[in-house]
Amino acid sequence: MKQWIWIALGGFTLAGCSDKEDQITSLTFDPAGSVNYSFKVSTVTTEQASWGPLTDTLSLNFSLRTLEKDTSGDKLLFRIDKLEIGRDSFNYSKGVTINNVRQDMKAFYNRTDSIADAMTGDSLKIILDRNGALVRMEGYDSLAKRVAQKMACTPSEVKNTLSDYISETAIRDVFLRLFCYLPSGMLIKNGSWVNNTVYKSLAPIKSSNMITIDSVMKNEIVLDVRSEISAGTEGDYYLSGKGKTMIVADKRTGIPKSLKTVEKIEVKLSNGSRNQIKMIDVNVSSQDF
Repeated sequence: MKQWIWIALGGFTLAGCSDKEDQITSLTFDPAGSVNYSFKVSTVTTEQASWGPLTDTLSLNFSLRTLEKDTSGDKLLFRIDKLEIGRDSFNYSKGVTINNVRQDMKAFYNRTDSIADAMTGDSLKIILDRNGALVRMEGYDSLAKRVAQKMACTPSEVKNTLSDYISETAIRDVFLRLFCYLPSGMLIKNGSWVNNTVYKSLAPIKSSNMITIDSVMKNEIVLDVRSEISAGTEGDYYLSGKGKTMIVADKRTGIPKSLKTVEKIEVKLSNGSRNQIKMIDVNVSSQDF
């Protein structure tokens, strides 16, 4: 029997910390069966262009619920429900080329927002492993057909528009980010371990993460994550930078209560380079049902 989890739109509550307490020996993804976890993920990216600062804000809201226990213990079946995407871009004055057609950036984002709004409340199915990593996603083609019918457009346009947000590759990156800290083995209080991840939704970006236990409380563990970020080949990186993340996670479930990341990245271009700052804020609240 597999474990079903429903994912629906929800908000976040930041968990507080207390004095150091119990030693922890393990940390795995094990959501409780009678709890609804509401996630809110916000990403703000700022960079400097020749015509001024660019700011792009992306939000993704969903909730997580366990419906059945998985007796094998290695994979969990979920449902992403009531999806919602929000986006706000500032000072993107230049156009963009889509399918060899030059489009005004404002018109492009208005169309993206309309398709995202038509998708709100729809659903997908996913399978995650015990490290919170995506194994498989189902239902994207059907979702695209439903949204296309609402928008009087083609499923291909819907998939192209939403590919950076809810394609299988994009959803895989979301869960890699949410659970980048989960170890593969045992933990020792005040110890550290390394997790290497590759985000693929925009371009392959490597992140080597050194995770250190900052403190352990009765029900929570606080983690300090330092990341080395790169894209390209060794000696010829076109993107490089560093990241710092602080995480408060539930000791029993492995689910983050809060996750705050700041990444400082340099992107090399043909005519120079551009500095980018990315701030990611994840908050999670839980409620019995």
